[in-house]
Amino acid sequence: KQVYQNLYGMLTLRISPLTMSGPITLAETGYRLAGEDVWTLVLFLGLISVNLAVVNFLPIPVLDGGHMMF
Repeated sequence: KQVYQNLYGMLTLRISPLTMSGPITLAETGYRLAGEDVWTLVLFLGLISVNLAVVNFLPIPVLDGGHMMF
């Protein structure tokens, strides 16, 4: 539910584009979490995996959800 709310917030410009980050920030965060606790790292990787799955099944033609829709 939160993924869809965030996507809606980005589309309506309620969430600033400056708060978004890319793969470099994900790698830096993963590296930092790997040095702290293994379970925190597993949770972080799980959240990224679930987020990718939800975004991947959106009914956008380029994504898998678009292929499933057609």
